[in-house]
Amino acid sequence: KDDANFVLNYLAEQGVTGLDYLLLTHPHEDHIGAAAKILREIPVDRVLMPDIDIDMCETVCYAELLSAIEAKEPLTDYPKAGDTYPLGDMSFTIVCPDPEWQPIKENINESSLGVHISDGEFSILLYGDGKQYCEAYMTQQEIATDILIVGHHGSSYSSSAAFLRLRP
Repeated sequence: KDDANFVLNYLAEQGVTGLDYLLLTHPHEDHIGAAAKILREIPVDRVLMPDIDIDMCETVCYAELLSAIEAKEPLTDYPKAGDTYPLGDMSFTIVCPDPEWQPIKENINESSLGVHISDGEFSILLYGDGKQYCEAYMTQQEIATDILIVGHHGSSYSSSAAFLRLRP
């Protein structure tokens, strides 16, 4: 949250005047901290995030985000695995959570959006703070990728051996 100005300045330095997508993997502050201010400061066409009720993640940061979304009214999607979005010459596909997954307050991390970005020749996979359930679901799909942004900041709660064996 404290890095909102840093993020906005970086985007301005890159000539970014608006965003096609603002992808928020899940509602924890370390993943959405600057999002409310970004939404208030620059145009965002579409917000992608898991459908999590405020009572499941009762933080000031999440409440501010939901308020900014309500005020700016960007198109908001709550994607599930299999949803694909265009991104210039590339696309990205949501690879978790499982469409059957129901979020619970005690395990919001498992509601993290997993995203596989590809141009057909090169790909990147990231999955927020997803843990065993997210990884097990992606393992069943046998997603191969060139770059893996490990889940949950590389903690001991993510990147199981079974999941890592799928990487090329």
